[in-house]
Amino acid sequence: MHFKITNLNFNVKQNIPDKSGIYKLIAVDCEGIPRPINRFLDEDREGILYIGKSENLRKRLNNMRRAFLPKYKSSKHIAVRR
Repeated sequence: MHFKITNLNFNVKQNIPDKSGIYKLIAVDCEGIPRPINRFLDEDREGILYIGKSENLRKRLNNMRRAFLPKYKSSKHIAVRR
C-alpha cells in the first residue's frame, strides 16, 4: 500500500493501517513540489529528508503529526518541527 499525506489534517484511524511499515519524509515547497536537498556528493531532487520504519505505522505518523503542532513541547521530535 502507498499513502501520500500532504497536510496535517489526515485521519490516522481511517487511512493508515495499524501494522508495521516504511515511511518517507520529503521536503516540499508551499505548492507541494519536492525541494531539492544538497547532499555530500550530489543533489537529491526528490527532497527526501528521512526514510524510516515502524512497528506500528499509525502510531508513528500520529506522533509525527502531533510534533508539528505549535503547542507540542517534547524534544523527541524537535527536528520534525524545524
